Amino acid sequence: MWAPPGPLNAAVTTPVMSFPVFGSECCRELLDTVDNYAVLQLDIAWCYFRLGQLECLDDAEKKLNMAQKCFKNCYGENHQRLVHIKGNCGKEKVLFLRLYLLQGIRNYHSGNGEEAYEYLNKACQLFKELYIDPSKVHSLMQLGFSAQEARLGLRACDGNVDHAAAHITNRREKLDQIRKEEKEKKRRRLENINYLKGMGYSARAAKQALHQASGNLEESLQILLSHPQMWWLNDSGPETNSHQESPSRETIDQLVYMGFDGAAAEAALRVFRGNVQLAAQTLAHNGGSLPPDLRLSAEDSSATPPTSPSDSAGTSSASTDEDMETEAVNEILEDIPEHEEDYLDSTLEDEEIIIAEYLSYVESIKTATKRNLSDEQK
Repeated sequence: MWAPPGPLNAAVTTPVMSFPVFGSECCRELLDTVDNYAVLQLDIAWCYFRLGQLECLDDAEKKLNMAQKCFKNCYGENHQRLVHIKGNCGKEKVLFLRLYLLQGIRNYHSGNGEEAYEYLNKACQLFKELYIDPSKVHSLMQLGFSAQEARLGLRACDGNVDHAAAHITNRREKLDQIRKEEKEKKRRRLENINYLKGMGYSARAAKQALHQASGNLEESLQILLSHPQMWWLNDSGPETNSHQESPSRETIDQLVYMGFDGAAAEAALRVFRGNVQLAAQTLAHNGGSLPPDLRLSAEDSSATPPTSPSDSAGTSSASTDEDMETEAVNEILEDIPEHEEDYLDSTLEDEEIIIAEYLSYVESIKTATKRNLSDEQK
């Protein structure tokens, strides 16, 4: 936006990222319940300013209007929804300070002096409210808290050191509890995977079934029994599935002893490469016979399990869904700060300088205008 008329046209201090255009793809309900989209619009406009992109003035105006609208929908008319959820809105006020500052700068460069002064004055008032005494930050750091925790805690508690210390401690305890719950969830998932592996399924098939069943072990078992072709999701790759060995007489007799037909037992053992447990489970689940898509020619011991192209594609696609999702999440996590409220933490040093400088520009214009009017009247 906005090459400033003073020395502010300096190096960019805010990281410039390539943002996906996802606003039009998200449902309205989602955009009204999270502030991510509003913060994204604000960040892009801030990058325009730091880069001195005057040609982006119109786009910046759209993004700032969208940010303001999204903040209102998400936080409520007077931040009442935010206060109800978090108990305060002190930390989020930093976002509004930057919003008002950018709106003031945009109006200044658009020649709207009165509007610019109004927004810059709002930003100035918020700065005074959010300014933190460094000695208070130091006091909290002496208690073992980080500078970031101290700033966020003080803003959440209107600058009260004792309340901020309690707030930070309470937040730490909540985060510890969340981590413990996540750790327990991972432990249960690993146990369930090992349980299914103990039944003869590959780790990949077990993970896929549990993913489809949202972690429910009983439901994942039903999925595996209802879709025995998932057994072919082999951990070591599809090439291991290309050869079907003839089952031994001993394993066939085991299934016959359980009450299954000999031909069906042999066919099932061919499908599951001699795994008696999986063959028995599948036959029992399907009334003593193999499902149509699993039936193999008894005399073709080297045949691969017959599946239609659509079945094969569907299974392949399903088997990679979780892996692709995990890779995508890990890639995103690399770029996300460790502290989830990093975007709310600011020393406001840059904002203080910019507010003062642009207010001086607006005041200079006002003074010059008054002088011109006075000269004309004379």
